[in-house]
Amino acid sequence: MQAPQKKILPFLVVMNYPCGLFCIFIPGKKKIMAYDQYLAERIRNVFHEKGIPFEEKKMMGGVCYLVNDKMCAGITDNKLMARIDPEIHEDALVKKGCRDMDFTRRTMKGFVYVDPEGIDMESDLNYWIQLALDYNPKAKSSKGKKKN
Repeated sequence: MQAPQKKILPFLVVMNYPCGLFCIFIPGKKKIMAYDQYLAERIRNVFHEKGIPFEEKKMMGGVCYLVNDKMCAGITDNKLMARIDPEIHEDALVKKGCRDMDFTRRTMKGFVYVDPEGIDMESDLNYWIQLALDYNPKAKSSKGKKKN
């Protein structure tokens, strides 16, 4: 395996890994973002192919994809995060590469991580994105209401 390329600038350090993952560090701060750029492009392509308007936001140390102002999917490191119907959560966990999302060190029903082996094929990635899209109309928006 190749070592990551490291660029040191006066105000930050950028690590480019051969797999497409990169990290940005600011001296004295936590890492800013680290996610698989190739997976991000694949997810964008799925949304475009399905004709789904989406918003891409960098958050939670990775990137999230919002549909109708609601979190639908995302990437942390090289894992897909999918927001699926809590009713099918347990059934989803038996799929290859799928596990509970434990971002906050506690599981959240309806949120799963899918490791790279579970989304290697385009059909597998499409499956997970479609599950997230199917749940999206029922999902609650976390957007706060504006006060007048």
